[in-house]
Amino acid sequence: MRKHLVGIAVLTALCAAPAHAQKPLALELGGFGQFNLFDKNLDLDNSVTVGGRASLHLFKRLWAEGDIQYGKTDWAIPGGTTKSLTLRPWAARLVYAPKLAEKTSLLIGGGYQQSVYIGRTEQVTAQLASKNEYEDTFTGLIGLKQCLNEKWSLRGDIVGVYAPSPNQNSTSGTLDGTASNYGLRAGLGYMANG
Repeated sequence: MRKHLVGIAVLTALCAAPAHAQKPLALELGGFGQFNLFDKNLDLDNSVTVGGRASLHLFKRLWAEGDIQYGKTDWAIPGGTTKSLTLRPWAARLVYAPKLAEKTSLLIGGGYQQSVYIGRTEQVTAQLASKNEYEDTFTGLIGLKQCLNEKWSLRGDIVGVYAPSPNQNSTSGTLDGTASNYGLRAGLGYMANG
């Protein structure tokens, strides 16, 4: 009888394991708003963007996520004029989420961001325009995630973006090197499966 009980316990544990193993393939979708603080060398006004995020949980506390944002800002160009730009950056990063409390996790992430400034073009001559709309950057974040229930969560992040490649300084017209931008982000997440 004891062997049967042990066998049933082992079988129950094995049957329960796949249900737990589904969590690493869970898909989470979310939306957020972000306030952006741009490096002064970029001559961009600080702005607000909205965005969407998708996360695929690889392990219990580690996931891959991608996000894209949309917004507008003004760019100071030589001659004292401004030009409206469309912001459309997208990012891909890994996020590690150690547990702080029963429903609260710390978020630490890093990865790649393509910073996109649509319209950041200067007319050099009548026939030549100088474009500098895309920047390859590194991105990192630190934040908190608060689970509201099994499906919904709140999330707040501080996001940093570092551009190691030259950036066009519109005031001086020169390539002046690196730039560091920061963002304050808050949003809502929904666990689509898992």
